[in-house]
Amino acid sequence: MGAGAGGACIVALAVATVWLLREVTTPLARLTATATRIVREGDLSLAIDTSAQDEVGELARSIQTLMTRLGSVPQHAARCGDGPDGGRGAAERGEPRAAQLPDQPVRAA
Repeated sequence: MGAGAGGACIVALAVATVWLLREVTTPLARLTATATRIVREGDLSLAIDTSAQDEVGELARSIQTLMTRLGSVPQHAARCGDGPDGGRGAAERGEPRAAQLPDQPVRAA
């Protein structure tokens, strides 16, 4: 392999590296910016691009699911306050504290 072919391989490798880095870092940067904005503003209605079919897309879908579940907490809490106990706390009702509950996933209402 001559010097020209070696140089061409190095250039091709550099171009491929830059392209690959952009393919990974750009979606991650957008997801990070959106997640940061959600935390800063507390707005759980912000849209997240969940269309990617890779690990970044999987992470985005997980964050979207988390946002949906967090968004249902106030409605669930309001329903609990409308109960026959007049909204008393779990401790007042003799229920176990969260630390004493079994390790089971919480299901969205």
